Formats: sequence, C-alpha cells, structure tokens
Amino acid sequence: EEDTIRLYHTIYEPTYNKYLNKYNPENDADIIVDTNIIENPRIIDSKKPLIIIECNKCQKQFPTNIRILRCPNCGGDLEFEIKGQIDFEKIINKDENSMWRYKDILPIKKEYIVSDHEGNTPVIYLEDISKKYDIKFYVKLESENPTGTFKDREASFVISRSKELGQNDIVLQSTGNTGIAITYYSSLAEMRSYFFGPLLSDYKLIMPNKSKNAKIILVDGDPVDIKSLATDFSLMHNFPKISPFYERCEANVTLGYEIAEAMLNNKLPEF
Repeated sequence: EEDTIRLYHTIYEPTYNKYLNKYNPENDADIIVDTNIIENPRIIDSKKPLIIIECNKCQKQFPTNIRILRCPNCGGDLEFEIKGQIDFEKIINKDENSMWRYKDILPIKKEYIVSDHEGNTPVIYLEDISKKYDIKFYVKLESENPTGTFKDREASFVISRSKELGQNDIVLQSTGNTGIAITYYSSLAEMRSYFFGPLLSDYKLIMPNKSKNAKIILVDGDPVDIKSLATDFSLMHNFPKISPFYERCEANVTLGYEIAEAMLNNKLPEF
C-alpha cells in the first residue's frame, strides 16, 4: 500500500498534471460536467450556450423538452439556466420587432414561436416626477402589447412552449390578465384553451379576438375554489394545466434584455 501511494505521488500525479498543463482538455471540451455527486451529475459549462432547467434548491438539472411544475427530486423551485458564454449584442436579432429578438437565449425552437409583436415596448422619461424626487424616472409602456399588459410576454412564451411540447388542450386559472393573454395567444396558435377565472373579473374580458376553441369559464367563488375546479377539470380530461411560474419569469426576463440593449446603444430617452 505504501509503495502504491509513493508511485502515485512520484509518477502518476506529476505525469497527469504535466498532461493537463500541456493539452488543457477542459478548454477543448464542448460541455463540462461535474460528476462529484454520482447520483446527480451537473452541466457546469458549455462551449456554446446551452439552456437547461435547474432546481434552485438541490441543483438537479432537467432538459427543456419536459414541463414540470416543481423539482420532482426535492420539490424546489425551478428556473431556466444558460450554461456557456454569451456575447449579448451578437445574439440580438435586430430584424425582429418583438421580445423574440432574443430567441437565441430563450429555450424554444423558432419554428414553434407564437407571436403578435409583443415586447420591444417603448420607454418614456417622466420629467415632472424625476424633478420632484431628484431621480431619473423611466416607464416602460407594456400597455403597447396586444392585450394591454406585460402578460402578453408570458402568454407568448407559455403557448410557444405548449406548442413545442405537442400540447393542444390547455387549462389554466387566473384572476384576469394572464387568462386573457393566454386565451388570445392560444387562439393565435389554433389551440384549445380553458380559462377559469372569477366572475368578479368579467370587466377584464377584453381582447383583440377569440376563437371558438377558447373557452372562458367564470366562477362565482374565491381563488381557492377556482384553482380546485381548474385542477379537477384538467385531471378529468387529461389536459395539461399550464403556466409554471419559472416559464413566466423567463418571459419577463426579456424586459431586462430590452432595457440592457437600450442602455448599451444609448437609446433611452434623454432627460
């Protein structure tokens, strides 16, 4: 045993380190995986941008071709993670006038994108408020989106994900704006949708158009009742109940991308 240890330190270890210093195989690898935990190997880097789903709690990773609400391993929250280096300015598709100008770092293949020019909304400078509070106060006009709110970003993303995953019948519950947006985008995608919402929100039921396959079910009850009915309906008919929180968060990341792009190009309104 002592001889083995001596051989390791005097011959193997120096030889291996010499090899690493000469060839640097880590720089040549397309994907680098950490296998220190055998049960849960993790991608830690990639030569090209690689998007995965990762648990915030246990760091278990999943491919993007599945839709799960929470980590099946520990119940933790999920998020999309980009592994690899990105040149932000180079990935912008400047011919695209929507949030999908950043599609190269969004986890959906372009052929499945359902869009109606949501995003890429204007920014205005509020001079009076800025002077009053001695700050530079800007507002992004998400009211310019098709149904009038930032929820259109979420709807475009979620419906595109549903289309990519081959889901044609979708169920959701909402207090209003999210449901209207997803109903609208599911109509664009020619998908069947079932939106469960509160009767008190009927004043919000305004959208550019709605197909006959989009159903709005108003419930005279509280949010817990509505969630229960939507869940029971989806289980009864084996329809997916959509709109995972991390998907909606990823859609709203495009707000940050747009602001970053404007700042990089000095395109924020002057004050």
